[in-house]
Amino acid sequence: MQVDVLCVCRRPPAWVVEVCADYGKRLARTDELRFRYLNPGPDGADSIVRRRDEGARIIKALKAGTHLVALDERGDELTSLELATRFGAWRERHGHVTLAIGGADGFDTQVLGAAAERWSLSRLTLPHLFVQVVVAEQIYRAASILAGHPYHRP
Repeated sequence: MQVDVLCVCRRPPAWVVEVCADYGKRLARTDELRFRYLNPGPDGADSIVRRRDEGARIIKALKAGTHLVALDERGDELTSLELATRFGAWRERHGHVTLAIGGADGFDTQVLGAAAERWSLSRLTLPHLFVQVVVAEQIYRAASILAGHPYHRP
């Protein structure tokens, strides 16, 4: 399964790219993890304008037929085992999944409306760089759990 993580942020520093790539390389050959970046909306613009601009570009960047999951603070908070179960269902039902990480102002309603699911990493506000690393690690952990790998210890 192809998993794209679509991030609204400026290009991250090398250490974030390296950590995320490392988790992607660890995945089984049946799964591929790829990060793509969209610049934030116009500087100095009202948050509504920024969200609308970012939302339109997120929708445009989606591959046809992808299963969109928005990382949103109001989404489902999952344990690693619950994420593994969901990841397994994505594998069975979808050839392509896009996990979207919104900009600083959150998602426009057009993105939330297009999302098949919403996933919350935490009710805390987390920095974008940290979110990218956590998402990469949790996708790897979910795949490891499904493979029966001892990486995950409950």
